[in-house]
Amino acid sequence: SPEDINDVKLGKDALVYKANIYPRGDKDYFRFYFLDVIPSCKIPLEQPFYSIIITIEPSVFEDLDIYLYNDNCILLSKSVRSDFSMEKLVYKWKGDCWKLDSQYFRVLIRDKSGSYTCKKYTLKIKIAIE
Repeated sequence: SPEDINDVKLGKDALVYKANIYPRGDKDYFRFYFLDVIPSCKIPLEQPFYSIIITIEPSVFEDLDIYLYNDNCILLSKSVRSDFSMEKLVYKWKGDCWKLDSQYFRVLIRDKSGSYTCKKYTLKIKIAIE
């Protein structure tokens, strides 16, 4: 089961979490809660658009991938670039003007090759509104 990490709040600093891929072939699963504290309508009847921004900053030359799921484990987006720089995933969705859009999300972090152990990384999750 995924590791529950803190709530992510709209307009606040990114949630920062340090972890590592260990042992070889390990996959890290996280679950976070997007906490919407007030309905976000800029103009009456205009629904808000949210963005989840997830980044992984590897400690060395590593190729890690990000997968984002809803709480029912349905894949929403993924970032699987084939280079050794920061991996970034941006997922956008339309909110509801008349209710809070709070919900759970799940994140999978994995080593593309599955061949290295003890890969340290920093996971950052931020929610923004457009």
